[in-house]
Amino acid sequence: MKRPVNIVVVLLLMMFFGSMHVNSYAILNFQDKPAKKAKPRLSLDFRRVMEGESYLTINSRVREGKAYVNIHGLTVKVFLIVEEEERLLGEVITDHKGDAVYTLKESDMIPTDTTGYIRYEIRSASNDLYSSADDDLLVLLGDIDAKVSKTDSTLTVRANLVNHVSGEAVPDATIKVLLKRQFAPLTLGKDFYTTDEEGKLKVNLKNNLPGDAQGNLVIQVVLEDDENYRNIVKEVVIPTEVMIARDNSYDESSMWSSRYNTPWWLLVFPNLIIFGVWMTMFYLVYKLIIISKSN
Repeated sequence: MKRPVNIVVVLLLMMFFGSMHVNSYAILNFQDKPAKKAKPRLSLDFRRVMEGESYLTINSRVREGKAYVNIHGLTVKVFLIVEEEERLLGEVITDHKGDAVYTLKESDMIPTDTTGYIRYEIRSASNDLYSSADDDLLVLLGDIDAKVSKTDSTLTVRANLVNHVSGEAVPDATIKVLLKRQFAPLTLGKDFYTTDEEGKLKVNLKNNLPGDAQGNLVIQVVLEDDENYRNIVKEVVIPTEVMIARDNSYDESSMWSSRYNTPWWLLVFPNLIIFGVWMTMFYLVYKLIIISKSN
């Protein structure tokens, strides 16, 4: 009668030691297998400011679960490709938003070939957390010339877009006309305008736009996300008689001013109400004490 019990015990011991062997083998294989590195995603763009700087904007992201998050502190090298030869321009480190900016010199904007395109490439080296990544960009240099004239009731914006190398007009380009403001530019007129066959456009606006604190209007003519020329900005500054009225109410005694300029009645009446409530409570306690002593 004891033989079946012995068989069951033997089978249980075999299953136990077998599972231990399998688990130890899996643990050793897991330790020997290197952790898979995340694959970052780099994006490269070009921005040219007329009478200003030209620069490359870089963004780095990595997928975590179902969403992309920014990569902070990633070192990215910037290259200029000329006739299939690489020229290292420099390197940048991404900020907390995953962004970095590399300012270009005139010598960094050399056309790759006779077509006039300039080729840039960015790369991030592999490290303990991320594998290597890269991105490249082909861009043409363009020039925007803009002028603003005004009458009593109309502001007229005239712009001309040409290729920087050949001087040829750029037709059918999408141009925005913006008014520069402190936080974000304000779109003037339509959402966008299109250049004609000569690369020109003309926009008429009402001459009632308020200027900045110095009494100036800063009109921006912007080519944005173009397939060949990417982003170009031209600013025109003109004086105006319509200025933004400064709101000094914050420095005066008002409800929305600082605590040092609180209206006097807002200090007196609430404190009187609080004082009256506490006096009522003290009076009631005093009466209760008198009643308890009388009893």
